Amino acid sequence: MKEKKTNLITLIAEIAIMSALGFVLDELGSGLFKGIFPNGGSITIAMVAVFVLGYRRGFVPALLCGLIIGSIDSITGAMIIGTNAFTAIAQLCLDYLLAYAAASLGCLFVPLFKKATTKKQKMMWLIIGVVVGGLSKLLIHYLSGVIFWANPSDFAWNLNSMSPYLYSLLYNGAYILPSIILCLGVMITLYLTVPQVLLEKKLEKEEK
Repeated sequence: MKEKKTNLITLIAEIAIMSALGFVLDELGSGLFKGIFPNGGSITIAMVAVFVLGYRRGFVPALLCGLIIGSIDSITGAMIIGTNAFTAIAQLCLDYLLAYAAASLGCLFVPLFKKATTKKQKMMWLIIGVVVGGLSKLLIHYLSGVIFWANPSDFAWNLNSMSPYLYSLLYNGAYILPSIILCLGVMITLYLTVPQVLLEKKLEKEEK
């Protein structure tokens, strides 16, 4: 019982720490790229916080981490263009609450990563997880762009004549695809240099 309680406390602490780290990395990226992406978004490695926690602890903790990052992000600097309460809440959910939570979908491959018996296989499932998580986040932002940012007068980079569907893909892809590549580099580096970071530390049973 004491061991389970200790493990739960450790898990909660890890979720809190990685959520805080993810938020800080997201804010750092937002500050660096604010002038480049006027409608929100930034090139950042914030998703690494979700991925590391997910590969250590599994999908549910990663999902909670993503929701927490998005929630804090929405409180500190949400860019809402909804014209009424319903559309504002819907946009808030897509652009903030669900965006980083969607990245946790990549952690569904964690069981396959852990079952892999060779470094090559583990690397493959690590790459697949990061790419799927990143593309899931892109899909959420793309849908938000098509639904809520479809007014050409709101388009950035003087692309007012572009189709909303193409614009949303171009704008969101411009920062999320580089973010996926950066996160992939970080995760691969972690696995090759400090693989224990991606592995849950098992608590030793107390001697009776």
